[in-house]
Amino acid sequence: MHTGSKTLHRLATTGATALGVALLLAACSSPPATPYTLDATFTTCGATGPTGPNQTACDTAYAGTDLAASVSVASGIQSFTIEKTGTYRVTSEGAQGASADPAYVGGRGARAQADLELNAGDVLRIVVGQAGSGEDSGSNGGGGGGSFVVASASVPLVIGGGGGGTRAEVDQNGCNANTGTFGIVGSGSARTSSCTAKADSETMGGSLTSGSFYGSAGAGFFGDGANDVSGGTTLGFGGLSWANGMLGGDWNDECGDDDPGEGGFGGGGSGSGCNGGGGGGGYSGGDGGRLAGGGGSFVTASATNVTVAVGAGIGVGDGVVTLEYLGD
Repeated sequence: MHTGSKTLHRLATTGATALGVALLLAACSSPPATPYTLDATFTTCGATGPTGPNQTACDTAYAGTDLAASVSVASGIQSFTIEKTGTYRVTSEGAQGASADPAYVGGRGARAQADLELNAGDVLRIVVGQAGSGEDSGSNGGGGGGSFVVASASVPLVIGGGGGGTRAEVDQNGCNANTGTFGIVGSGSARTSSCTAKADSETMGGSLTSGSFYGSAGAGFFGDGANDVSGGTTLGFGGLSWANGMLGGDWNDECGDDDPGEGGFGGGGSGSGCNGGGGGGGYSGGDGGRLAGGGGSFVTASATNVTVAVGAGIGVGDGVVTLEYLGD
């Protein structure tokens, strides 16, 4: 009986050892966990004009990308939930304004880039700026929409301003967005502009720089752009703020209506006056005018590795937002 007990014990021990070895070998032969990656590009999903894309359009646009089935869209604003805590590089590039004068081009959008610490579960709300309409129309040129990356509590994180539009018969290209936070001045009725930054109305919509007839202003984050009004009649509408949906300015079919020159989604102002230029949307709105101002840009103070730029190769056509995971 004693000898049998030893034998049973030896067999049990041998079996347990073999099982442990098998489990160890299985663990060693298992493939390593795939590291988390994200390199996503948010676009207009094919939308144009003053209103943003819908869910169906973005589902189609993002199929087969890192954003597939991960973006919800409401009233043109795209929402994305962060999956992994870590450092992310965020780039927000505003859209271009339209030049109604075929000899020139509209103002370019600005590109704001920064690294942010984001937590799993954070929801980013994203507006991708759309280009102003009326390019080469011979009448009105709408302002470009700004591109916005905003925390779920409506706190702005990274904003690239949109470029200013121009009416016909100008003597220069449109005014670019500002790399600073203020909007750019409009030219009133003048055919040229200094395209200098304003010193007031930070975060608010732009103003008119002529009594009327020369285009509406772009929206700021906290304020709508000024409408172009003459004799109690609204000729064109300014872009709308974040709280009001970031819509581009529409037109009222009253004057200079060969092309309405609508402002782009993202708060671009309508060019529609009696042939006008719409201000660009942004952190602060650009002024309306024959040569309208571009919008201001912004990066939250907690960001690192910040760059904001405008110029060659930046801010042409529609805007874009990118999101890249850099690591823990």
